[in-house]
Amino acid sequence: MAFFFTVGITHAVGTKMKYKTIIIGAGAAGMMTGIAAGSHGAKDVLILNATPRIGLKILMSGGGRCNITNAELQYQKFYGESKNAIKKIIKQFPPQKVIDFFESQGVKTKIEKPWFKYFPVDNKAQSVLNALLKKLDTLNIKIKFPVIVEDFFAEENGIWKVIAGDKEYSCENLVLASGGFSYPHTGSDGKLWPKLVKMGVQIEKDIPALTPLKTDNRLFHKLKGLSLQCNLQVKKQQKVIQEECNSLLFTHFGLSGPGILNVSHNFACNNPNIKLYANFLPDHQRTVFEQDLMQLPHNTKIVNVLGKFFQRRLAETLTSMSCPIEQTAGQMTKIQRKNVLKNVFEQQFNITGTLGYKKAEITSGGIPFSQLNLKTMEMKNYPRLYAVGEIVNVHGDIGGYNFQWAWSSGWVCGKAIASIAL
Repeated sequence: MAFFFTVGITHAVGTKMKYKTIIIGAGAAGMMTGIAAGSHGAKDVLILNATPRIGLKILMSGGGRCNITNAELQYQKFYGESKNAIKKIIKQFPPQKVIDFFESQGVKTKIEKPWFKYFPVDNKAQSVLNALLKKLDTLNIKIKFPVIVEDFFAEENGIWKVIAGDKEYSCENLVLASGGFSYPHTGSDGKLWPKLVKMGVQIEKDIPALTPLKTDNRLFHKLKGLSLQCNLQVKKQQKVIQEECNSLLFTHFGLSGPGILNVSHNFACNNPNIKLYANFLPDHQRTVFEQDLMQLPHNTKIVNVLGKFFQRRLAETLTSMSCPIEQTAGQMTKIQRKNVLKNVFEQQFNITGTLGYKKAEITSGGIPFSQLNLKTMEMKNYPRLYAVGEIVNVHGDIGGYNFQWAWSSGWVCGKAIASIAL
């Protein structure tokens, strides 16, 4: 995988250490904050990045293609904070403006159905990163890297100090775009979260989101590599708290796939009252299916019936969980028939945990909206300190939702900084 950097982006050396605005983190949110600030006239903006490579999460996303945003954004697919409040922020820089921005930078895009995901036409995440870096260079916004920020604080005169090893930077505006805990090798390691807690900032507990789930059913473990479309329901004390119709992938440790990733945040805290159910035939009515079972010729094997709907391995597993594998329709008892229906239409999985941040695509939790001015992303109790992207208590489903939040929150913040800097 190649990495390119435009002219004007330099390593963390040099004598100038005073800036008007410093942004900690050169991910999607951090770079968009810099672009928005510079595009609206802000000068003397610096971005600090912890790793020697910039935009690693962008390059990793979408299987190396970068799912930029979603053409049919649904606000109920965001979590953490008020959907209406999230909507107000995103509408200031909505999906179409995001696409317009990248198109203006030479990144042609396409929509992929049925999920309405936006990708670059060339299917290269590198094109997205290059566009961001090129725009930053055009605006004369520098990125210094690798610079690992260890501390930051405000002096009595309101100037923010940023400490990184033996380097000390100062600025009037400080933006936290350092991410959460997911994929820590990308520089998003949550290192600054404890600092915020010490400052007295209310932080919603971090939990890994968009991460695979572990189960204890070895019969399903043997189906590793098999995937299917199903309807997933997360229930808390029998009340549905999230429903998702998407694909499920069986793995050697449990479950993965888009549908599972989208509901995974519900299971990070190991709450025994939260259960996961799967309907493996979402396009069929349970009552009709039961009638069909009752009308089968007596010598028809149940495993062969299920084999018409599922791959053979899954058909055999579901049959063996309900009745003997050679069972025929004529031999089936009422209890066995009910078990078949339950295993097909309401399969319960015993979730024993998640794969955590090692495989999580995003962090749930962070700075709540109650701590922020949502018109500027400035922290209410800390003048000129801002927060954008994953460090804020917002996360969304896969399909461009988290990038959209990064672009929008960064844009709102950068525009606000420019308005007070002019």
